[in-house]
Amino acid sequence: MSKLNTTIKNFTPTEYRSLTAAQINEMMDKNIPFKVSNLFELDYDLSFCPGTQALYRNENVVQLTRLEKKFLALLISRPGEIIDIETIKNTVWKKKEVSIFTIRNIVNKIRSKTYYEIIKNTSNHGYSIWEK
Repeated sequence: MSKLNTTIKNFTPTEYRSLTAAQINEMMDKNIPFKVSNLFELDYDLSFCPGTQALYRNENVVQLTRLEKKFLALLISRPGEIIDIETIKNTVWKKKEVSIFTIRNIVNKIRSKTYYEIIKNTSNHGYSIWEK
């Protein structure tokens, strides 16, 4: 009897398509759970995989820091909804004390790696993101 692996392996659709039948069968034989994550489509050939928290531009990974990934994942988890500053602080920074300037800095870094309009700012309320 084989031991059940409780860690789920996440694949983007591109990663999954690149697997051979033998690789998939091996994961199944070893009871390695896996799933193919849906991609959140953005403008300018960008997509975000919530399962792996990876941002792609034309199937190439855009390098993001841990905080940038967490920030994007939070916004993408609730597309079109304004996420208030307190929720952002509590989720991304785990209730650590951070200033609005720290949050703005993360937003600017993400924008510099992608495009300016990716994150919408609603003054004195919070931030949002929209699917393509």
